[in-house]
Amino acid sequence: MTNELDILNHDELERLKDAMPLIAILIGRADNDMDASEYKLAEKIAHIRSYNSPHYLQPFYQSVEAGLKSSLDLFNKELPAETVLRNQFISDRLASLNPILQKLNPKIGAQLYKGFIRFSSEMAKASGGFLGFMSINSEESKWVNLPMLNEIRFEEEEEE
Repeated sequence: MTNELDILNHDELERLKDAMPLIAILIGRADNDMDASEYKLAEKIAHIRSYNSPHYLQPFYQSVEAGLKSSLDLFNKELPAETVLRNQFISDRLASLNPILQKLNPKIGAQLYKGFIRFSSEMAKASGGFLGFMSINSEESKWVNLPMLNEIRFEEEEEE
């Protein structure tokens, strides 16, 4: 993978890679139905991040992109059908990322955290609304800021 993520064991890395498909399902199925536009957007964002991320995260996002469709299909089959149970399961699974993100270099942890938040927001806006207004429904709004994740901040020093 990348040198930045080499400190993670296999399970930790797999949990990080599962974050995007789980977020896609959490937001996409908040209203009980993940439509084709939401699937396509998740795939598009993963693809863009595979080449338009900091160079040291590109291999991570390439790996996410390669397994995204199969992960979405698998999670959609295995997760509880009932919305409240499914959302709680996903929330708990995403919360388990907190110690993993904290283990990373703060710059990398912050970039991944912010990337997950942006991804969630983009997914919530994927369908619905009128001309981009009111596109995040009430169910999505409960989850869109990923409250189960602890914010990671990193302020880069300005170069003189």
